Amino acid sequence: SIVQGARGVKIYTRTGDKGTSSLFSGERRRKDDQVFEALGAIDELCAHLGVAAASVPAGGGLAGRLLEVQARLFDVGAHVATPRGGGGPGPG
Repeated sequence: SIVQGARGVKIYTRTGDKGTSSLFSGERRRKDDQVFEALGAIDELCAHLGVAAASVPAGGGLAGRLLEVQARLFDVGAHVATPRGGGGPGPG
């Protein structure tokens, strides 16, 4: 499908929008699947952690700890997006 972006740029998804989205393994699931809800929550938390890390004074160590938690959450997201037995970067 083709999506018109906010700046007039066309984005081609190549897979169309039939109410599904794909995981790292290529497996397609409905967009209302719980895995996508979990991925959205992880992404939101990562965004908040990034804002928090950018907002604290440098040198105190808190920003580094927040970024470490953020990095671990990215790993969690990769595992969530890769179902057991899948061929993606997570556990197989």
